[in-house]
Amino acid sequence: MSTFGPLEGGTVQVARDVSRYFGMNATSSISEIEMKKVTGGFKWPNAVRTVPEDFFGSKAFLVPDGFLVPLHKSGGLFLVFVDDDLQETAKCTISAKSGFFHHKGIWIDIDLDGLPDLLTSRSDAKAGDGELLWLKNPGGVSASQCGEWEERVITKGPDVLFAVLGDDGFEGKSKRSPALHTAEEEEEEEDTPESHRLTVFASEFFNKRLVRYSINRPEGTVEDSLVIDDTLDKVYSVTPVDLNVDGWMDLLVNNHQMDSDSTKGMVVAYEALDKDGKAFKRHTLLEGFENKKSKSIIPVPNMSPGFPVPVWPRKVQQGHEPPHVLIAGDGDFTLHLLRPKTVTATGGGVAGTSSSSFSFSFEYEHEKVLEADGTIAFAVPFDLDGDGWTEVVAPNYDTGKVEVFGFTDAKGEELGAVSELIVA
Repeated sequence: MSTFGPLEGGTVQVARDVSRYFGMNATSSISEIEMKKVTGGFKWPNAVRTVPEDFFGSKAFLVPDGFLVPLHKSGGLFLVFVDDDLQETAKCTISAKSGFFHHKGIWIDIDLDGLPDLLTSRSDAKAGDGELLWLKNPGGVSASQCGEWEERVITKGPDVLFAVLGDDGFEGKSKRSPALHTAEEEEEEEDTPESHRLTVFASEFFNKRLVRYSINRPEGTVEDSLVIDDTLDKVYSVTPVDLNVDGWMDLLVNNHQMDSDSTKGMVVAYEALDKDGKAFKRHTLLEGFENKKSKSIIPVPNMSPGFPVPVWPRKVQQGHEPPHVLIAGDGDFTLHLLRPKTVTATGGGVAGTSSSSFSFSFEYEHEKVLEADGTIAFAVPFDLDGDGWTEVVAPNYDTGKVEVFGFTDAKGEELGAVSELIVA
């Protein structure tokens, strides 16, 4: 978990073994959870991720840093090595450019040399200046040897957030690029330059457009690009996910708007109409967000919505049923949930199995899970207690609380409050 603020430095903190505080088999009280500082000295740490231990032979975190607020723009991308107690032992600066900040970094072997490179984007909060950046792994990186990570700008444009199909896994020696189509189709493909190609979707906040880039490997160059939509204004995030369970990756997207903007805040889906991600149909999932008055020490207009994420009440549903959509309202101080509405199993299959097919029209029932007294910019779904049902962790920036919700089988998939804890 990252902490930050306009008048203080940023930290990364952790709560260990949280499963013992939740569920039927809980062995400790929620009040006993302790947040422990792992590392600090950042401007505004964003999407912190753990690094697989086999990458560098040690536990580590990847920390993208910086934000557009005054005094916090000059961030970077940092690799923080930690010991078994999750305390910092070394901090490597992988990339840092004055006046630029990073929100995300993912591990991909871009040049197919078997080493995990980094793909990131950075911004100086100006249209046209954003960069999609390849940071080449020099080899031999460890807690005692950071190495010189060569910077290569793949293209101008991407600035805040982006997504690569399959971005949760290092492709490495497999030399295979995830495709938009089904696993069966992918297995039938030959090992060609096309199978190495990366598909990158960029929500270009300052350029005000959603763009698809096709990246060649091992060259790390743009083969082609497509502007999917330039009418959303400040496009904030993009997540590839099969929303209608047809085997093709759709896109879950939001913009991020002030009440004074002519384009209002909304969450939209782009239904994939072909396997190559070149044709989409847009569906508006939720709009009408209303920003609350900012509680920030530095008075700035609030913006909404925050990030939407797909969530399945039970893990076994993933890949077989359309996901719910969890939306952190950000400036509207609300946690929203969209439940898929018109789902019908056809063709003799049974709902929830691979033999099912669905008739789904991208319609949802809207529920306000939490109306808070502060900013909820992001919510994380995860099965905390291992019971097969998903919990949702929702930090409140203004109050310093982290609230936890859980799906239950009361109605098959009802989401209700579990507990809350205080972040010091």
